[in-house]
Amino acid sequence: MILGENPNALLIPEIALVETQAGTNVFVVGKDNKVESRKVVAGSSYKQQRVISDGLKHGEKVIIEGVQKVRMAVKPEAASSPKS
Repeated sequence: MILGENPNALLIPEIALVETQAGTNVFVVGKDNKVESRKVVAGSSYKQQRVISDGLKHGEKVIIEGVQKVRMAVKPEAASSPKS
C-alpha cells in the first residue's frame, strides 16, 4: 500500500537519531568541520531510514556511526568506505 510519494524527502538512517528528553537530535558536521547537535523533526520510517521534515537540509553531513562517542565542537574522523 502506497500512502504517498515525496521525491524531495530527506531520509537518514534511523541509527543517526539521538532521542533525548528535549526531543530528537542528530549530529551534523558543520562548515568548519566541527560537530554540532541539531534538533530535527523525524517523520515516518522507510527501510530503516527516517524522513526528516525539519532541522536538516539536503547535502548536510550527518554522523551515522559512533554517535555515542561524539564530542561537540570537535573535528570528527571520517571513516573510509569499504573497498569491494
